[in-house]
Amino acid sequence: MVYLKKSSIFALKIKNDVVMSTFDFHIPAFERFTNDQQFVNVADAITKFETEQGGMTPEEIWEHATNMLNGLKKVSRPEITVKRMFSFIVGELRKQLPDRSRGQIDHTAYCILFCAVYILCANDEKPDPNQDIIDNICQELSKMPDIVPLFEYVEKMEDEQEAKGYTVEPRNVLAKPHVETAAEAAQRILKLLKKDIIEPIVSNKFVQPSYKAEFEQIWKDILANESLLGQMREEEFGATYNLKLVLNILAMMSYNRSVLSASNNKLNATLFPKSNGHPKYFTNEIDGSFSAFNSSSQQAIVQSIIEKHKK
Repeated sequence: MVYLKKSSIFALKIKNDVVMSTFDFHIPAFERFTNDQQFVNVADAITKFETEQGGMTPEEIWEHATNMLNGLKKVSRPEITVKRMFSFIVGELRKQLPDRSRGQIDHTAYCILFCAVYILCANDEKPDPNQDIIDNICQELSKMPDIVPLFEYVEKMEDEQEAKGYTVEPRNVLAKPHVETAAEAAQRILKLLKKDIIEPIVSNKFVQPSYKAEFEQIWKDILANESLLGQMREEEFGATYNLKLVLNILAMMSYNRSVLSASNNKLNATLFPKSNGHPKYFTNEIDGSFSAFNSSSQQAIVQSIIEKHKK
């Protein structure tokens, strides 16, 4: 179950293991929201406590909540920004809904915060990096007049959904996207090269004896070079690495049979047995549309790495 974190203020009004959930049945937005179990869990409660009182629909509330969280994801100190979020939401709603009373506007704003904090509570990390944000939202929500019956209704609905086998998958909507480091990229690409390139070539005994023990290390050294790694991270031909550059390097290795005993055509047929492959990119020419090298100096770096490993 998705438990609201033990927020100090909420703990005074609602039991510590408060759960939230429900779903909305407005047909126009049904397909858009039905796959989000958290929305399914809260929608009936929002309908009862907000929509039926002349307020917004569950879909509208949910969209405002997700937009709010998307905004928090972009700021450096969301736990500070969120303290002013209620006033900001009220101000925006008053512009959009001038005919509604201040009490109605406040209630809609509370419902938006309610859905936002529920979404945040799906995160199961310990400690939760969003705990301060959750606590600050909960502090504001404790002023909501019908917060207790709203939570109780949601808790009941969530239990019913779980009894039917519908559970909320853990997620952290405020998590920053992971940026792959150079070391991670090199490790990832090497693993792919071993499967796609190195192992087929070695198993077919294409590597010359003077390079047999060093063939994999050549690729490791290529990936250790900042310039070459930058090129290798570019995706080509549907591969998650620069397959064009790899084929260019293989052509260098097969030139005069220096490293590899197989011809370019043989390498192409071996590496791409179920298709025609990419024969045009088996070239060691630096100029032309079939070369992935940025410069002749970059190609020279590869050549020096290759020669360094000759035994």
